[in-house]
Parts: sequence; structure tokens; C-alpha cells
Amino acid sequence: YTTLFRSDDKRIIAEAGDYAEIMIMKLGSDGCMVRQNGKISSESGIKAEAVDTTAAGDSFAAGFLYGLLKGIAVSNSARLANRLAAGIVEVRGCDYQSLTRSDILKGS
Repeated sequence: YTTLFRSDDKRIIAEAGDYAEIMIMKLGSDGCMVRQNGKISSESGIKAEAVDTTAAGDSFAAGFLYGLLKGIAVSNSARLANRLAAGIVEVRGCDYQSLTRSDILKGS
């Protein structure tokens, strides 16, 4: 995984975070960065054997939003997002039925 802005990730999320109370930036297998109320934290990525990256970003966003809507802490929602995205890249297509719900939701 590479990104054009890797060296500027912290600056980018810091500046973008001025527009929202909570900001999240996915970093692929490196996890994600979260800015909440001006504080930036990182969540480690999940090791995955990538088979197909279809729906990885959408799954990440869905996992994070699901967590927030369920009242789960922002840091745990970010970890949930990482687990869901890591799980979906290990299957062909966007096959959520191939994922184990308890593995995705653990620790949330």
C-alpha cells in the first residue's frame, strides 16, 4: 500500500479535522488515523491476505459509522472499521456472508 501523501497524513487530518468533530483517514494495511476534538490518534491495521480489494473502502466506512451509531467509542469504531475492511479484502467480491460476524465485532 502506498499513498501520495504518506509524509503529510498527520497534517492533512489535522487540517481536515477543522471541518468536523470527528475525522478518520484510512491508511490501508497500516490502519487509520482519527481526529476527535482536536486530538489525533492512530489505530493499527489488521494483517490480511488480500485477494480482492473490492469494497474495502466502503466496508471501512460502514464499520466506522456502524460503531458510532451503536454508541461504540470512536477508537473501538476505528478498530471495527479496520477489521471489517481487512476481512472483506480476504474474499472475492463483496461477499459479507463469507465473513465471521463474531470475528468482525470482537472488542467493539
